[in-house]
Amino acid sequence: MTASAPIEGGMWAFASQGGSLLALWTAEATPIHLSRIRRADANGAWTTIFEDDAAFATFRQDLRRAAILEIREKPQGGGAYDATAIVLDLTTRALVKVDSYSLSSATFRGGGGAPRRPIGDIIVGGGMVAWTHLNELAAGQIEGELRVASLGDPTAFTVVGRSREWITPISVDENISGEYWKIQSLVRPSALGKGDPAEPTLTKILYKKAVRGPKKAEDAGDDEDQAPETPKIPENAF
Repeated sequence: MTASAPIEGGMWAFASQGGSLLALWTAEATPIHLSRIRRADANGAWTTIFEDDAAFATFRQDLRRAAILEIREKPQGGGAYDATAIVLDLTTRALVKVDSYSLSSATFRGGGGAPRRPIGDIIVGGGMVAWTHLNELAAGQIEGELRVASLGDPTAFTVVGRSREWITPISVDENISGEYWKIQSLVRPSALGKGDPAEPTLTKILYKKAVRGPKKAEDAGDDEDQAPETPKIPENAF
């Protein structure tokens, strides 16, 4: 199936979902942004399926969902902003808020040439979501925290690693057995205490989910359900 549609003013990025075209549209009006996701089917007519008063810093898809990092500049300016990570079902338009954080003007770096540091990002796949949460530290430093969770409850996340230099997710899914989460991440081993090579390393990390539901008789003496295990990094991962 082929779909085509004319490009409208304000459209700056394009994607596809099934037999439909998707376009990201933004109208800037500092410090407030208005952004839309527009869809065109075989008839070539654009319709708006999502709209918010934010700039889209990240837009990534799986087969039916879009992971979006929204940025809202603060009225005082100076590079300060609020970030919200969301996942949108492109068919039903159901929305899940995954995370949010704020950075002050002390973290702003203009002009380029500054040392590398992490940026916010988010991906979705197989009922799972992974994202980089940014923590503001003293003197305007930023620490990236790579988190992974089920879309059913993003607040019950597991921290995979932290870095003040670079850490970001690449892909995430849930394997068939349902016993493990699987995440691929681009991370400098220094974020996980493994030294600091010249370039980041692609690594795949496996770790168990939390055990849910009624306890078995032999577990009746346990105080709580088991929490997710700490990620175990294979010795040859780096």
